[in-house]
Amino acid sequence: EGRLGRTAIRLVQATGTDLGRHDIELRLTGRTRARHALDKLIGSVGGIGVPLLVATALGSMGVLLPLFGVLGLSAGGGVAGWILPDLTLRDEAARRRKAFRHALSSYLDLVNVIIAGGGGIQTALYTAADAGDGWAFASIRRALDRARLTNRSPWDTFAELSDQLDVPELAELAAR
Repeated sequence: EGRLGRTAIRLVQATGTDLGRHDIELRLTGRTRARHALDKLIGSVGGIGVPLLVATALGSMGVLLPLFGVLGLSAGGGVAGWILPDLTLRDEAARRRKAFRHALSSYLDLVNVIIAGGGGIQTALYTAADAGDGWAFASIRRALDRARLTNRSPWDTFAELSDQLDVPELAELAAR
């Protein structure tokens, strides 16, 4: 996070907004708190500024708009610009979770095929993870690598990944 990002975080937090409540969604989408804070600030400033600029431009052409209407549009635009980044973040995170669930299903199908072919559970877990591509399979591979490097059970790292991504299916897998 650069200086601009840290400043944006401080400004957003000064409004009483807790950026930490978005940490799972931010992690899932690959965004930072600083980027999210900047998106909120830019959205709100733009939402406030656009109606004022339009009213000023129309006023210079002789078209006068009611002051309370312009101020109301500015206030509404500012609120919408502040909230919109949260909504888009939530929607993108939901899409990523759905994609992860599909990849997890494919991964587990591969594990079953390998076990049915005579492979052991450890071999099946690692081989199936290597067979897929995309960010979901990469996340599974990282969890398995972490298990191997820390000498822990893959089920433990799947439980951690479930917490990180808020994907309950992984927690169910880890509990078995």
